[in-house]
Amino acid sequence: MKESITLPDGRELSWDEFTALSEAEQNAILNPGNPRKSIRHAKTSGDGDSAFGNKELLPRIRAAAERNKLTEDDLLAFIKIMHDIFFPPEPQGRRVCAPPTPPKQRGHGKAFAPKAVMTPAGRFESIAAATRFYNVDGGRIRAWIRNGKEGFYFL
Repeated sequence: MKESITLPDGRELSWDEFTALSEAEQNAILNPGNPRKSIRHAKTSGDGDSAFGNKELLPRIRAAAERNKLTEDDLLAFIKIMHDIFFPPEPQGRRVCAPPTPPKQRGHGKAFAPKAVMTPAGRFESIAAATRFYNVDGGRIRAWIRNGKEGFYFL
């Protein structure tokens, strides 16, 4: 990133110097045709000639830089500065996180025993045992029980 901005008349101005200027002075540099017009006035005038007040959407950085008589590097540097002003980076200090929550358990904190399942083929001590017998996944057995398929239910 360049450390300075090249003005249309060829002079170079550092970014610190440029951002320290008033809004009207910055606009006079960016719009040499009408130095008395401020950015705020240009936004409301609707004439489309100011660097920031136009309603035209420019598809590329190059087009925006040419439209505002800047180099691409200068425009990208200006965008970064404005972004950092409005969205300052978070400090890189130590983040305080909440302590991890324990995994949820069924019942009042007690370890749970697998539920027995009754199927047309007989009783199984768990859904896992029934899934091995029927060669399907556990969700399928649960769906059969939930949907009331004949012969399938929890004990």
